[in-house]
Amino acid sequence: MLCTKHILLVIFLISSCSRIDAQGISAKSIAPVFNNTESITGKAQNLNTPYNTAGDKLYMVGNQDGTFPDLGWHVKGEMGGIWHHPIKLLDGFEASITVDNKNYELNKADAFVNFPFGNKHVYNSFSNKISIERFQFVPDEMGAVYVEYSIKNNSSKIRSKAETSTMKQYKLNGRRLI
Repeated sequence: MLCTKHILLVIFLISSCSRIDAQGISAKSIAPVFNNTESITGKAQNLNTPYNTAGDKLYMVGNQDGTFPDLGWHVKGEMGGIWHHPIKLLDGFEASITVDNKNYELNKADAFVNFPFGNKHVYNSFSNKISIERFQFVPDEMGAVYVEYSIKNNSSKIRSKAETSTMKQYKLNGRRLI
């Protein structure tokens, strides 16, 4: 059964940040692992189709454009998001960034790259001052998802915001699990 410790671990991993060195790469970043691994870049016309990032205990389902639309027919519109089966932890998550006092929602990736162990969403069409990559994977033997935003800033100011939305409760056979 999923406990508060697992939920906090997921939230911690989603919100983790690390410092960047003088070369612009974090010593704790997962980006070099992704960038040195074979990959398949998706076609632009497939950005509105689903992807899956899975481990043996947890999985995440969304669209290749980085959104988490209502997916599924088994439980209509509720099959996307982050799952520690049979419990849905999150419907998804959203992020936005402000460049020159203009807010940009990171909800339409320009590219999707699939790796043997995870995925990457690339956001670079909203401003020439900034480019963003979202890396994610689900480690085996852990009920956690790792999400990292790599932000290359070519401007003097940056402000960001990340939000999550969770279900109030989840019932299975009439029993409240969360």
